[in-house]
Amino acid sequence: MRHVHTRIDSAGLLVLHQTRRHGRPYTLVLTKTEQLFTQTARRKAEADLTWLTSNWYTLPAGPR
Repeated sequence: MRHVHTRIDSAGLLVLHQTRRHGRPYTLVLTKTEQLFTQTARRKAEADLTWLTSNWYTLPAGPR
């Protein structure tokens, strides 16, 4: 299980991780961090802005 934790840490994933050592098999618990949501939202906003700025003059005119 240590290998899994090491891989998660080295990948820089934005999750908290712990192993529940109760019963068999052990359970790996991953918890998303607030930073993950912030980063994901920012990437989406940047992608939307890029699309909008590249298509601004090619969009059809709406009703007036």
